[in-house]
Amino acid sequence: MKKLVIIPGGFHPFHAGHMSLYNSAKQAFPSADVFVASAEPKEDTRPFPSQLKKQLGSLAGVPANRFIQVKSPFKAEEITQMYDPDNTVLIFARSEKDRAETEKMGSRTKADGTPGYFQMLPARNREPMRRAGYLALLPTTEFADGMTSATEIRNKWPSMDSEQKTALINALYPRAQGAMLDKVIEIFDTVIGTNTVKEATLVPTESGVDIVVDGLGTFDEDTLVSGVKRGLAGVLSMLEQRNYSQVQYVLQRSSLVNRINALAQYERFMRKQGNRPLAKDRAVDISNEETQTLDYIEEKWSDKYKKSIDCSNPKGFSQKAHCAGRKKKK
Repeated sequence: MKKLVIIPGGFHPFHAGHMSLYNSAKQAFPSADVFVASAEPKEDTRPFPSQLKKQLGSLAGVPANRFIQVKSPFKAEEITQMYDPDNTVLIFARSEKDRAETEKMGSRTKADGTPGYFQMLPARNREPMRRAGYLALLPTTEFADGMTSATEIRNKWPSMDSEQKTALINALYPRAQGAMLDKVIEIFDTVIGTNTVKEATLVPTESGVDIVVDGLGTFDEDTLVSGVKRGLAGVLSMLEQRNYSQVQYVLQRSSLVNRINALAQYERFMRKQGNRPLAKDRAVDISNEETQTLDYIEEKWSDKYKKSIDCSNPKGFSQKAHCAGRKKKK
């Protein structure tokens, strides 16, 4: 009989462990057709939309025609309907870390005491999928220094710094390089979210001003704007797909709003201090607009600048002229 192997799950997100499970299924059942059956997200804690999950699956290495969106992963009728139920052995492959749940599922019996539809995969005498669906356990693969699940990724991502995020995406999707790597990080920031921005700090540099956003990293103005543009493009795409719950999640909890907040704080601060160049000697906290003090380079001949001149050791022609004038007045 034909073998059909299905890897069921939510995949929020699809990651290196899932890809390893897919490859293990192909090795364990070399003559089988192997599919990923992905469930539609139903709650905020499982936030990746269907099309995005498929894209990440493809980036990890699953052929697009083997990654199928289904209503129910353990029925997967969108896949099974393509096969003869009387001449196909149906196998659902799961990770070893899910052993307890899988064995419980495979040990259920009907009211008359006969085995239920789902059974642990026997070595021989397998029934066609009209009569039974089998469960197989395959090795669990660790990735990114010990992670094994999508839940760990979602829980840890918001507190990671930029270097840790880059390292994790490299581990999850080795094919993601350059602009693609940055794009995937932006996707994760948008969908999973980041810690709430507690403060934004400006750090003057020789080339301009760095905006340090707590929980996100360090950016210049143009980089933040580019991130917002990509995030808004993603929101528009979700609207076109009528994925309104995902739009709500992104606007309420993602880094997109945090980035916009940081840019707004930057704009208000710079406008308040007349868009003058910032002093180079210290960072400026712009998060608390009620208590923030101006910290810019005073224009020459402002009262504050004049008072700051040390006439015991004037520097340059303008300072010397000012000090000479001060002596005459005396």
